[in-house]
Amino acid sequence: MERQLQLTLNGQEVQQGDFNLLGETSALADDRVLAELFRLKYGSATPQKSILPFGVVGNFDDLGTDSTALVHGSNAADAKIRVMPFRAVLGSTTLVGASPLENVRGIRSGIFSGNGAGTVYQSITLGANASGNPRWDLVYAAITPNVDEAGVNRYVKDPSTEVISVQSVVVTKKTAVTVAVSQGTPAASPTRPALPADAAGTYYIALAYIYVANGFTSGTQVTRGLIHEVAPCITLNSAVGGAALEPANQQHKIPGTVDTNQSGALAATLRTGAYIPPTMLGEAKRIILIQNGLAPLSHLDGDVVDNSIDWRFRYFKSFVQVLAGSSTNDAFASDRAATGTIRAGSTVNRVPGTHTMWVPGQSFYSDGAALPINPGDSNGAALLVTDSNLSQMSSGGSGVLMLYVRNTDGALILKKTSAAVYQMIIWLEATGMYSNFGTQ
Repeated sequence: MERQLQLTLNGQEVQQGDFNLLGETSALADDRVLAELFRLKYGSATPQKSILPFGVVGNFDDLGTDSTALVHGSNAADAKIRVMPFRAVLGSTTLVGASPLENVRGIRSGIFSGNGAGTVYQSITLGANASGNPRWDLVYAAITPNVDEAGVNRYVKDPSTEVISVQSVVVTKKTAVTVAVSQGTPAASPTRPALPADAAGTYYIALAYIYVANGFTSGTQVTRGLIHEVAPCITLNSAVGGAALEPANQQHKIPGTVDTNQSGALAATLRTGAYIPPTMLGEAKRIILIQNGLAPLSHLDGDVVDNSIDWRFRYFKSFVQVLAGSSTNDAFASDRAATGTIRAGSTVNRVPGTHTMWVPGQSFYSDGAALPINPGDSNGAALLVTDSNLSQMSSGGSGVLMLYVRNTDGALILKKTSAAVYQMIIWLEATGMYSNFGTQ
């Protein structure tokens, strides 16, 4: 545990250092927990810098979608971007040998929570561009640990004269986190502005680059395709059981493999074609049981399967196992009414193409006429199986089951044809949400 202040005698004096110990232990409690969870690089003059974004399930952006975007447009023709809340995390800046304990745990973090004007974001207006060429602007964060906050008036007793007077003293410190924009230089093939160099106890983290075309004015909308997020997002360390699904860093790194190889296409696409944002972190998994034989049926055509999160703008993979039949012998192993010895989910029923299969999917674009069932409001099919793929669906070539993502609210919807009789288990896995996808 941390050092603990202990008073053992009645009337024992309390000194300034005792109160400072209490303040340090409480103020740094969250940072020391984060140090255990993240296991950042040990003390260094150039500490590891990371972002813990708040744009996760349950945090909705201003377009009404469940978004992981750290930086996005305002959805209006006002030349503005919005920077969403995040926690900035710095690895220990204590050099090896100076303090062995702080070398390991001495990280510092601070929360950026917007501008405090009734919003959870900070709105920033980009400068106009009438230069004749496009430019890139850099959105970055500045982190300054151990900053003195504003002084407050306190009564102070002079230890020599014992005269009491009112003085302004600093009683609190904080880790300050601010965001700003560095405007790039216009050019026919513009380069991205450099991140400010760390200096004087302030450290800088790049959050996103914004493509500012020639002719950009105060009435121009910053659309999604103009935003290239690059923030170094942090995940739990594998030493504490973390197993993160995240994009390969070269999908968004500047400069990086994808950026270097595809930069020539920027004039047409603004972002490189193989760009994946660093905020596309984590994954969502669901277990879905469908009884299409035992009455009453578990799901009807068009039913909502899951609407706990926004399933749009993701890649999917699914493992499917199906067993034909309508008796309790064919029910799920978890069904309280199941009987017999070979139930749905049994390892005995494992023949690929008969009982089991792996299926890819996506929810970026409607698959449209390519689908055997076209619901008309699809943002993409997360899962599609037919009895030609799984013979245990047993419908003579006409059975189809599809999970698609509805384009209006991101709900996961079931579509099916025929009265096929089967029990189906679906192990559905999805990537994190691709932030700022589309044209807005």
